[in-house]
Amino acid sequence: MALYATINGVIELKANAKAGMVMQRVRNLGIDPSPELIKTESGTQKVLFGGYGKYKDAAMYALIDTAAPNTVSGNIEIFGETKSGWTIYYDAECGKWRELYLPTLMATKVASQNSYLDAYREYTVCVTTIMEGASI
Repeated sequence: MALYATINGVIELKANAKAGMVMQRVRNLGIDPSPELIKTESGTQKVLFGGYGKYKDAAMYALIDTAAPNTVSGNIEIFGETKSGWTIYYDAECGKWRELYLPTLMATKVASQNSYLDAYREYTVCVTTIMEGASI
């Protein structure tokens, strides 16, 4: 995919996970040269990142593949220059990363509000079906 996008994410890793490789994969996205690593009170580690750049499927898949074995939770929001939007999230119930696509109109609203969760809640109330991509 050759599109420029704003990408914001947080990946929560197990306490004993080696976060260095996940941090390097975030840098490989080309949007954030210095992702932040925070240790939580519960002992887990959160990798926070965000920025604007050329979205690369291969780099994103490498990131989530690297993080997957040690992921507790995660959410990566992507808003493209064509006003397309989607999120890649970790489904803890089945232990897989999944994609959720938003229609162009909703992606525009989300980007302007900068609050995915509020727009998602509103979207699920107003629309009876949600397009969900296959698991990655």
